[in-house]
Amino acid sequence: MSKFFSKYFKKKAGISFIDYVNRKRIARAERMLAADKKNITEIAIEIGIENMAHFYELFKRYAGCTPKQYKKNERGAKSIIIIDQYIMGRHNK
Repeated sequence: MSKFFSKYFKKKAGISFIDYVNRKRIARAERMLAADKKNITEIAIEIGIENMAHFYELFKRYAGCTPKQYKKNERGAKSIIIIDQYIMGRHNK
């Protein structure tokens, strides 16, 4: 990558190109953890990060927790939403 591109990108986007790509990768991993039945290793490989230590480091940096914690919390959040929808639907009948 040329220095010109890196400087131009950072000037326009406010973050480095590498930071931008990593944020996109982790955002995709978050969506996959919430929706897919794939395990964490499969998701890391699918988003282009084969080194699991690096994946965990990036995930924690951008998401604020480990992928395992995220998956557990996301599952809990979905359960709460489903229960709320059930109660609201039952209450309205």
